Amino acid sequence: MPTDRAGRWADIEVFCRAAELGRFAAAAEALGLPPSSVSRAIQRLEARLGVPLFTRTTRRVVLTEDGAMFFQAAREGLQQVEDAEHAVGSVAGRPVGRFRIAAPTTYGTARILPRMPDFMRQNPGLELEIHITNRAVDMVEENFDLVIRLGVQPSSALVQRTLETLPIGTFAAPSYLAERGVPESLDDLARHACIGFVYPGSGQVLDFEFLDEGRPHRRPPARGPTIVHDPLGMVALGLAGGGLFQTGHYVVQEHLDAGRLVEVLAAHAGVRRPIVALFPANRRLSPKVRAFFGFFARDGHSGPASADLAGRHKGEGA
Repeated sequence: MPTDRAGRWADIEVFCRAAELGRFAAAAEALGLPPSSVSRAIQRLEARLGVPLFTRTTRRVVLTEDGAMFFQAAREGLQQVEDAEHAVGSVAGRPVGRFRIAAPTTYGTARILPRMPDFMRQNPGLELEIHITNRAVDMVEENFDLVIRLGVQPSSALVQRTLETLPIGTFAAPSYLAERGVPESLDDLARHACIGFVYPGSGQVLDFEFLDEGRPHRRPPARGPTIVHDPLGMVALGLAGGGLFQTGHYVVQEHLDAGRLVEVLAAHAGVRRPIVALFPANRRLSPKVRAFFGFFARDGHSGPASADLAGRHKGEGA
């Protein structure tokens, strides 16, 4: 049984991950440990403190009142240690420590993950933890270093930086167009099935966006199915002939090249959506975040890094 200070810190880190994830099994997977090791670490910590830290259920673990109080203090302590490591690494020019990123499924799989091997080779001191998710993450509560989202976010206590501005289009499968015809004007949308997408956490269906004589024009999707949570579901339904849908060209370029999808209403295309990165203001100069932006700028994919916008945001899917 570890009684040294390093062992205590290890148990505290295991406890914090279990508290963050709500399940011992998930904490074990995230830390690369057997589930039994997580259980023993929590038991040692509870024995040392003399109080239960979790209430166990069949599905998850919930912090007790004492556990919640200890979690807040322990997380702050771990963050201070991590900040000290970052400071030393920064002096040596090396970003170090765990780097937690959250990105939506579309942009994460198409634009972030393919570049991560090069990023890891250039920053071997970082332990990457990448969450590909469309849920509304809370950066502060969940201790993320960077969250990537679609569009400029509401004003708050976070900082925003634009990574890219990417064009969107309207697409459909050839089988759908053969059956229902090709829309030639925006008014034709009324007779087509238009696949809607509901933003996670907001409950709002995203409008279709066009340019009409050079001016932005928005329309609610007409008479069609609605996909909730994951925009890749729109792509799958569209490929199956389910209707017209809108997304970024980068999401469907492979299908366009292969002829599985066709762009329609190209005369009204031209709308571009910004992809923004959000990070806590108190970590603006974090070596990890600076390394990320530096890499993407060198990689040639970073958009205008101007207009850092202050903002507090819990995240929307993209």
